[in-house]
Amino acid sequence: SFLYYSESMEKKAYILLTLLLLTSFLVAPVSFAQSTDDSTEVMTEDATKNMSPEDRKAELDAKMEEIKQERDTRMEENKQKREDLKTEIETKREEAKAEMETRREEFKAKLEALKDEKKVAVVERVDTRLAERNQNITDRLLGHLERISGVIDKMEDRLASAEGGDTSTVDSAIATARLAVASAESAVVAQSGNTYVIELGDEAELRSIVEATVGQFRSDMGVVITAVKSARDATQKAAQVLGEFHKANPPKDAMMEEETNK
Repeated sequence: SFLYYSESMEKKAYILLTLLLLTSFLVAPVSFAQSTDDSTEVMTEDATKNMSPEDRKAELDAKMEEIKQERDTRMEENKQKREDLKTEIETKREEAKAEMETRREEFKAKLEALKDEKKVAVVERVDTRLAERNQNITDRLLGHLERISGVIDKMEDRLASAEGGDTSTVDSAIATARLAVASAESAVVAQSGNTYVIELGDEAELRSIVEATVGQFRSDMGVVITAVKSARDATQKAAQVLGEFHKANPPKDAMMEEETNK
């Protein structure tokens, strides 16, 4: 039935989103373990030998304050970006709402002409749910992208406190992840403005018409979810590259501690 078809579609989308959310907490747990806390940031080995503990601490404090200021600036920029995205999505939805009004009046008029009351109820329910699901899923995907962006922020903080080594490969991987997130955000914004009003026609073709509309929604949403997955995968890849970098370039304090414990 149409109702079963719609509910099946919603369940699959919900399961996919749940899996997507769970994997976000698995992104790069190992890679971060290789890096030490920001407080272990040190200067080069030669400079350290000629510094008193007080001077070294002062240099560390200055470096940490610089990193903190950069982090605070980035957080403010990201906050503003999220607000801008939400505003853009609301604008898209308002535009879509205006477009839907005319189409929905036609839809209601044709719906009243149907003789089968059960079919009328199912069609109305599917039509309403498509609009609701589109809004709910795009909101969830946007929230998921915010969390992925937070993971990238942490990676950038870790890289900022790195000592020595060529960071170009890590920089490139992080930049790729950022681009993937931006692309996914654009896809979410575009999807938020899509409308799915069932174009009623011959009652004998009602089933195929409803299935086509639901199928279009599933196809469109699948593209957006794939874009979010790509952002997640790019972030995971960047985390792996960062982990390899820290493994090859351990902080001086970590090496000194290891030598002391031998």
